[in-house]
Amino acid sequence: MSSNFLYKAKDSRDGENHWWLITADGVIILPWDGETKVQILEKVKGVSFNVSHDITTFKAFAMNPSLVAEW
Repeated sequence: MSSNFLYKAKDSRDGENHWWLITADGVIILPWDGETKVQILEKVKGVSFNVSHDITTFKAFAMNPSLVAEW
């Protein structure tokens, strides 16, 4: 069963695109620096991040999220 979901979406608070990593523990928002799907997956897979948000942040501020990967 998948427990990590990676989305790309614009953040309504700053109008910028970000990567939104949804984990069982919460949401990590990462800057989008023009990485491809392969590059961002190499960066985030298997890495532990300090969760900074909960799912309500994603639901409230991610505009038109596009699922990039799940694992």
